Amino acid sequence: MTRKLPADDQVLLTLARTETYSQIAERYGCTLQAVSFRLCRAGIQRRTNPQIHRPVEDRALCLLDLIIRYKRANDGCPPTYRHLAARMGNISTSTVTRYVRLLEDRNLIAIRRSGQICVVGARWLPPDQGESNDPIL
Repeated sequence: MTRKLPADDQVLLTLARTETYSQIAERYGCTLQAVSFRLCRAGIQRRTNPQIHRPVEDRALCLLDLIIRYKRANDGCPPTYRHLAARMGNISTSTVTRYVRLLEDRNLIAIRRSGQICVVGARWLPPDQGESNDPIL
């Protein structure tokens, strides 16, 4: 038996505080898209699990850590955007670009004309000139 979503937005908003969109869709026998559309129209944004969906800044800093570790392991050579996307959990390269631009805006990295990613304030010492292979940060 298919029922329609409640006509009153307040009832729907109350449900959204206690149930997930999937639970609401199952309860009323409608699609997830219908629930999402109605709640969006009512002015509610989708709730997310903070453990799964971290803020963009946290993910960008994870990307910076990944860049530094990659450069240490590969004699200072920067990783490709596709490599970074794969290492970040198969995200799209456009998302990697967004994170890279965020890091660049915060002056944590610099992008050369060739597209290479450079960590600001770091320099690579070849193994024969330094005590270790690690870049000085």
